[in-house]
Amino acid sequence: MEAIDLIKLQESNNSNKEGSNIINLVSINRDHPDYKAFKPYTMANTQSEEIKPKTDIKEYWRLPRNLQFLYGEEKEFLTLNDCTKLLWNYIASKRLTNEIDPSRVTLDELLANGIMSVSYQGKTMPKRELATRFKNKLNPYYSIDKDGWTDVKKGKVKNVTVCTQQIRGSKHVTRIWGLENFGIDPKKITKELSNACASTATVRPLELKSQAPNSPKPLEIYIQGNALDIVTKFLIDKKQIPKQYITVQK
Repeated sequence: MEAIDLIKLQESNNSNKEGSNIINLVSINRDHPDYKAFKPYTMANTQSEEIKPKTDIKEYWRLPRNLQFLYGEEKEFLTLNDCTKLLWNYIASKRLTNEIDPSRVTLDELLANGIMSVSYQGKTMPKRELATRFKNKLNPYYSIDKDGWTDVKKGKVKNVTVCTQQIRGSKHVTRIWGLENFGIDPKKITKELSNACASTATVRPLELKSQAPNSPKPLEIYIQGNALDIVTKFLIDKKQIPKQYITVQK
C-alpha cells in the first residue's frame, strides 16, 4: 500500500521483544481513490429481536333493514364515516336539503321510516340531529386481529377490566377480567402475571348477574395485593392491548 501512495510507513530505531524493528504508520493519503472507495464491513446482528404481537382493532357498522336502501351496492361492513357518506349522498341525490334553511333536511318516506316513523314524512329535521339519530340506528360490529387470531363480533368493543378489591381488613386483591375478548386465555398468562407482580395469581370463574344460557363462563384472574399499575402496563406492553380498551377501577 505504501507503493501505491496510500500510506506512509517509517521504521523505528526501537525493536520489539522478538528483536524485530518496529514499523510505524506515519500518514494516510485520504485523497487516494482506494481510500475514498473503502466501505467498512458491518457484522450482521445475529441476536434476533423480540417480535411483539400486534393487536389491530377495527370498528364497523351495518345498516339496519329499514335503512339498507342507502346502499349503492351490497356491502357487509362499513366504517362510520362511510355510513354517514351514504346518508348525505342520498340527501343530495334526492335534493332533500331545505332551501330556506340549509341546516335542515326534509324527510322523505324512506328516511322518515328508517330514522323515525312514516308519520314524519315531509317534516324537517336539523342535520346534526339527523346524523345523531342515524348513528344510533346503526348496528355496531368490531374485529380483533392479533398475532394470526381474528374474530368479528356484534356489538361494541368490550374492555378488559382491572380493579382492586379490599378483603379482610387492609388487604387488597387485584382482579382482571375480559381477557377473552382479545383472544387471551387467562389460564395461560397467570404465571406471567404472577412473576410480573411478584405475587400469587389464581384463576376462577367470573360471577355475572346475567349470562346467556349454555354460554361458556368467563374467567377472571386474582392477584394478591394492589397491582393496578403493574397489570395495566403488562397488558399494554406485553399483550398489546390498546390503553383505551382497558378500564381501570381504583
